Formats: sequence, C-alpha cells, structure tokens
Amino acid sequence: MEISLKKLWVISILIIQQFAFLADASHSRKKIVPALYVFGDSTVDAGNNNNLKTLAKANKFPYGIDFNNCSTGRFSNGKTIADIIAIRLGLPMPPPYLGVPKSQRHQVVTGLNYASGSCGILNSTRSFVSLQCVYL
Repeated sequence: MEISLKKLWVISILIIQQFAFLADASHSRKKIVPALYVFGDSTVDAGNNNNLKTLAKANKFPYGIDFNNCSTGRFSNGKTIADIIAIRLGLPMPPPYLGVPKSQRHQVVTGLNYASGSCGILNSTRSFVSLQCVYL
C-alpha cells in the first residue's frame, strides 16, 4: 500500500506538533531530555554546509535575516523546526557539528546538529550529494 507524499507530510507535521506540545518545558523545571541530536537535510541544517565543499550553501543574504539579522548557514530566514523543538525542550539550539572545533566536540553535552543541505537517502540523489555529506 503506497502512501502519498502529501499524506506523509501531513502526518509528519502532526507528529512534530504533538512532540513539541508534549515537550514544552516552559511549564516544568525538570528537563525532559538531556540533549537533542539532529539528523536531516536543508530543512534542519544549522550551518554544516558552510564547512563543506559543496554548491549548496546558505551563508549569504537573505538567509538568516530573521535570525540575528545575519546569515547563519540555515536554509531559512530564521529558526528551523529543530531549533524550535530545542527551545521548547529547554535546551540550547544544537550547534552545527562542523561549526564546533574538533577539540571541543566531545564537550558538547546538549546535542549537535549533523544535518546537511542537499543530502539524500535515495540512489537518485547520489550524483548530487557530496561524499563529505555521508561522513558527517
């Protein structure tokens, strides 16, 4: 049985909304989770592509215009859904994995963002994906 892409998208949004509602840490002093690790594509990339040899970059105007009024490497004008979930969980927004110096990566205990724009899991996207994406 094949589920249409539209139905899958609606179901995903509903699950994310429910998770964000249940994870709202503003009404509780106790943290629900200790860290948030993000895996994904450009919809949640927090700037990993700034450090990759790829054409898919979002470090120019107008990207990030509503996020500290400067480009951050996010493929949006502000926070991603991963950032919003982190805030609702009472955690700091997870920094991009490649934006943290190697010597300090083991010290980040609140989570990291491994997402990278233009990554794909399908064989049809393989020719467009930088091999460096796979090794994040």
